[in-house]
Amino acid sequence: MNTSVEQAVKTYLGKVSHPGKKIGKIEMLGLQLRLAVRLPGWYAKLLSTYPLAGVYLDYPVYEADDEYDGYTSLRLARSSDIYSETEKCYPGLAIRKLGYACLATDPTGGGDPYFMKVSEGDNPPVYQVYHDVSEIGSVIVEKGMRKIADSLTDFFSKARVNDYHNPFEKR
Repeated sequence: MNTSVEQAVKTYLGKVSHPGKKIGKIEMLGLQLRLAVRLPGWYAKLLSTYPLAGVYLDYPVYEADDEYDGYTSLRLARSSDIYSETEKCYPGLAIRKLGYACLATDPTGGGDPYFMKVSEGDNPPVYQVYHDVSEIGSVIVEKGMRKIADSLTDFFSKARVNDYHNPFEKR
């Protein structure tokens, strides 16, 4: 596991009041078996070592202006989210064969989840992927995504704590 990613995750989790959950080895194995794209070992280890699954965070996705700071809420994907967003829903269904896997969801229901290309090393960039661009992976990569973080280290370092907690939601 990349040490700068690990340190950024530890620092971020040290600030949250409501950590997520770790994805156990059996659950991770089940997820791996169901995915068309293979999650790298470092990512599986990150998710099984740290309680990231289901954590809410705010991230500066947009440009700030006078009335808006540019931050939007994201929820780090649980194993069910990784599977659903990568294998069952667009845009993931279209880009999975190109090596993308879901990292985070849009808890507002906007449908523009966040992905990383798992073949881009152990500290890959993070992309917001728009759901309404195309059903063709190459078109989505060209016209329907934008890089929001140069690396996972950058992603966790710039994230702001969002201790949103819905008491009716299973964590």
